[in-house]
Amino acid sequence: MVKSALHFATLEQGDGQPLHVDNHIDAKGNTLLHVVSEPALALRLLRHCDSDANASNDKRFTPLMVASKYGRIDMIRVLFGDRRVDVAAKELRGMTAVELAKDDEVRNSIDDMVLVSNVPAADGRVTAVVRSFFVEDASIRLIIKSATRNDNGMIGITTCRRSLTDFENLASWLSAEHPASWLPSIFNFRTPFQIAGRPSKAALQDIQVRLDRFLKIMLAHSTFSTHELLWEFILFPEVRPDMMEERSQKKAETRTEKIKEEYEPVDDVRDVESFVGHARDALRGVNHSTKSIMRRVSNIRNSTSDFSTAFTLSTTALLTLPFLPPSHITALTRFASTYHPSESDPYKTFHADISAISSTNLAILSSLSRPHTLISQIRSATDNLNKHNLSLRRSDRWPLGLLDETRKGIHADAEKKVERSREELR
Repeated sequence: MVKSALHFATLEQGDGQPLHVDNHIDAKGNTLLHVVSEPALALRLLRHCDSDANASNDKRFTPLMVASKYGRIDMIRVLFGDRRVDVAAKELRGMTAVELAKDDEVRNSIDDMVLVSNVPAADGRVTAVVRSFFVEDASIRLIIKSATRNDNGMIGITTCRRSLTDFENLASWLSAEHPASWLPSIFNFRTPFQIAGRPSKAALQDIQVRLDRFLKIMLAHSTFSTHELLWEFILFPEVRPDMMEERSQKKAETRTEKIKEEYEPVDDVRDVESFVGHARDALRGVNHSTKSIMRRVSNIRNSTSDFSTAFTLSTTALLTLPFLPPSHITALTRFASTYHPSESDPYKTFHADISAISSTNLAILSSLSRPHTLISQIRSATDNLNKHNLSLRRSDRWPLGLLDETRKGIHADAEKKVERSREELR
């Protein structure tokens, strides 16, 4: 019966085109995609009709929001399969589909769909920060999910919750274990609690995006991608920060002792300094280009937003013309809505990716500055050692019997300085 109704409604249009779904709305602004509960029918409306997958009703609810609110998981899957659907769209109160979910089961299903929509790594595993939310103690929690396909073809998904402090601790522990390696900065976030009682969702979203990029960078890192600490952080529901910190400290101490025992001090650092200097110069050029791209993307985003606002104002003025037929008014209104940037704006995603690349560049530049600092310290310690050795030799030239006590004190002080300089060089 429903198929027949769609068929006759299409014929009734009389233009030979697919059914214009947006022309069939109820008193509350709901389209057919809002009210249907049959996945097969929704799939037909999306694929074979002229439909807007993100059409909103009077409360600015999209079809995905309605399906999430009433717990229609099959409908959610169908809508997720359409690339036009804006998962991050917001209604009048600023809530998204996942925040409007009927219960935790629906919310968890949406999180799983967001996860599998990410690009998998080379090993086929997908890991992402899929959601963030506020908690009552004026802090935030981030949902990390990781999925991989088993030998039997099933997809296994692990879920854990982490706070911002957990991420900062992870970065500190990894940096302590491998001080010579580069690590993107995840500190100095803009707090979402600047206004008491009105936490900022925009700041929370920015934290989620940056930490998601941080995890992806870590999973592709040449040093940390296979680190047990990172995988415990991702896969284990509960972690013991005190035990993890103690283990990292012991591993760092063991590594330091191993380096002292197995490696000889470097005497000639000119080749190292030349290589590091060349690498820094090359990376500075890449970093400059990356920042230039970031500025251009920001300019494009601002221009797009300004153009959308200007076009909307122009449309509002044109709609007051009395001689415009209703069909032209409807077409102009819909055309203006297409210029409005969506919450899942590609430029926004691209800007976040470029920002992550810029963060990686700055981290590598910071790590390349350490050899230069160490070389400067080695040279300074070598100069001090030579100076103290010279002072020690001079103290031996004093005539015997002349100011013996003073000579012994100067000699002992010079020996201490020499030994201290040698310790610094080690």
